[in-house]
Amino acid sequence: MHYRKFRHDYGKPGYGDSCTWGKAVGHPGDPRTDHEQIRRRLDMLTDTFGKQIRARLSRDDDDDTTVQVADRFIRYLNDSEVVDIIRDAQRGRKENVFRTITRLIGESVDALAETRAMEQLDAAQQPFSCPTFRDCRHDIGGRA
Repeated sequence: MHYRKFRHDYGKPGYGDSCTWGKAVGHPGDPRTDHEQIRRRLDMLTDTFGKQIRARLSRDDDDDTTVQVADRFIRYLNDSEVVDIIRDAQRGRKENVFRTITRLIGESVDALAETRAMEQLDAAQQPFSCPTFRDCRHDIGGRA
């Protein structure tokens, strides 16, 4: 008995082949993503936002930015730093108190700038907008 063998062309692209992938959008799991480029962009955006925040802090009328920096300042202030400030103030070391608070404000500005930069990158990497419930014109049954 003679069996006929079917010839299959296995040279066609499959689900895992890169030629079947969609457009590269910077997803962390996509091997085409250039993580070093994303890091450089994050550093550049953080620097830019940091300069903007520092410029806004120098104006007395920008309460919103000042409150955001103060929130970061309070949120990340730890007990040992407060103890050092109190001890330096009690001992009359005003220069140490000033330096410590200036450093903490700078760290707060940097943290706020990095948060804004990460939000900017995340917003730029979303290829499609997510529809809200109001945007959907179809009910569960699929009727318009």
